Amino acid sequence: MNRFLQPVLDVVGRYDRRFWTLFGVQMIVAIGFGAAMPFVSIYLHAQLGVSMTFVGTIMLASALVAAMGRIIGGEVADRLGRRPLLV
Repeated sequence: MNRFLQPVLDVVGRYDRRFWTLFGVQMIVAIGFGAAMPFVSIYLHAQLGVSMTFVGTIMLASALVAAMGRIIGGEVADRLGRRPLLV
């Protein structure tokens, strides 16, 4: 079992505590956002009368903008480095 776990431990050991703190916070935000969105869509439809088609369109637009932001952010991080972007 150790030979399967060793590559993971090698990767984990490369990063310091600040990285893992940022990673953990980002995971909590992503899980919270993912858990809240179904309830937001139900609320918009049931309480505010927004059509589910429009709700889906807004969620799709949000996901596309997030994906494009990640791609652009990755390119910028490759050019400038991760540290300047985080600071």
